[in-house]
Amino acid sequence: MKALKRVEIITGSLESSKVIRILDQNQINGYTLIKNVLGRGDKGEQDGEGLHNAFQNTYFLVACSEEELNKITEPLRKLLKTSGGVCLISDAQWLMH
Repeated sequence: MKALKRVEIITGSLESSKVIRILDQNQINGYTLIKNVLGRGDKGEQDGEGLHNAFQNTYFLVACSEEELNKITEPLRKLLKTSGGVCLISDAQWLMH
């Protein structure tokens, strides 16, 4: 097993390219992106319905080292402060195979 940081980011789909840019600029090449995530938060219920993807959320799952996490923390904070969203960080164990 290998100790990692689990980073979960939920943001509007319009900001997903900005999240990808932050990850790319910091050489974090692995992530999972799930589109059209449903939920409720400060902006009310986001059900993914409507004429435009502005009402849809995306979910990113990133597993990275603590050093990599330290590189993306502030850029993510700035993005979420202006556009909204959630970022959860926790310890994780990678089952190596």
